[in-house]
Amino acid sequence: MKVFIENEAGSNQKNLYNEKTLEYRKTVTVSREYPYPYGFILDTISGDGDNLDCFITTDAKLETGQVCMSVSRLVSWSSLSQLGRQRRGMSLRMITIYWPVSMRNPSK
Repeated sequence: MKVFIENEAGSNQKNLYNEKTLEYRKTVTVSREYPYPYGFILDTISGDGDNLDCFITTDAKLETGQVCMSVSRLVSWSSLSQLGRQRRGMSLRMITIYWPVSMRNPSK
């Protein structure tokens, strides 16, 4: 599976990307630090129309903008119902354990 890393572990900066082109859009500050690297699984579609979100439980340093190719074991699913004006639908999140296969940065 290929995961695009949006947010690094230990950061309170949420980076927003166009999930189709992987183009950076903006950064916003959130109230808590991300406990693990967070991003989305490429070539997937969740109930809200976005890619499937994913936390990766690892001690490895995964940086914003990296695409990680990994063999992962599913630990948990969670879902959020989004009823705001801009979005409707169910947003699924996946939590995995990470075994690296390879990493690359598409901007390099």
